Amino acid sequence: MTDQNILDLPEDQRPEIINDRGRQMKAKPIQRLCEDHGMPQLFSRPRTPNDNPFIESALMTVALSAVAAWAESMAGSFGWDG
Repeated sequence: MTDQNILDLPEDQRPEIINDRGRQMKAKPIQRLCEDHGMPQLFSRPRTPNDNPFIESALMTVALSAVAAWAESMAGSFGWDG
C-alpha cells in the first residue's frame, strides 16, 4: 500500500483514522482533511487511554526523554554536575 496514493484506493479500502478525543483531533481542519481524503475519522472511547497502550507508552517515553534532556541541560544552571 505504500506505493499507492490513498486517494487511488476505493473508499471502502481507505484506512480509518482513530483519534483520541483531544481538541486538536476534533478541530475543523482535521475533520476537513479526513473528509477531503474520504477517510472516516473515528474516536476512541472517552477517558480510556488503555484502548491504545502502544501509543500511550510511546508518548510517555517521549515525554520522559524530554524531561530528562531538559533536566540535564539545566543541571549547570543550579551548580549540579549531573
